[in-house]
Amino acid sequence: GRRERLVAVFNFSDKAWKTFPLEVPGARELRPVFSSDLEQYGGSCQEPEKKITGNSHVFPVTAPPYSAVYYIVK
Repeated sequence: GRRERLVAVFNFSDKAWKTFPLEVPGARELRPVFSSDLEQYGGSCQEPEKKITGNSHVFPVTAPPYSAVYYIVK
């Protein structure tokens, strides 16, 4: 949409980030729209959380190894 914002998280390492603190000014929540870690893309089939809420615009996101996850900012 015209006013929607996306945030992309990339992990280029072989280590998973379980609670990476992602700061998104002006956001109340993040909703995943794409994850390269799904089985259909050759990943480990880890579904991203349906919605992530943060504290002071900081969100604890998970980034599987060698992955990209896109979120819509609400």
